[in-house]
This record gives sequence, C-alpha cells and structure tokens, in this order.
Amino acid sequence: MLAPGWTVDTATDMLLALISNGVSETLLTDRGWTPEQAGEHMARLLRATFVAG
Repeated sequence: MLAPGWTVDTATDMLLALISNGVSETLLTDRGWTPEQAGEHMARLLRATFVAG
C-alpha cells in the first residue's frame, strides 16, 4: 500500500528518477559508496517514503 500523497503513476515516476544513473554515479563514483551501501540506503529511503505503515 502506498503512503499518503502518492499515486501509482507519481511513485513510478519518482522511483525511476531516483534510480537513474545520476544518483548511482554520484554515490558510487563521486562519494565512494560501495554498491552494498548504496543498495541498503536506497532500500531504506524507498520504504520510508513510499510504503504506508
């Protein structure tokens, strides 16, 4: 169930933007994160933002 304020379409658009190469490149290349760190933090962010309850 989506968190309040999100529709399937708006959540889809935001997810696509957040997983774009720009975000990954910034974290992995520019900031030196490992793929595991990026994955864990992105999963935490997405759950907190998009999942109700």
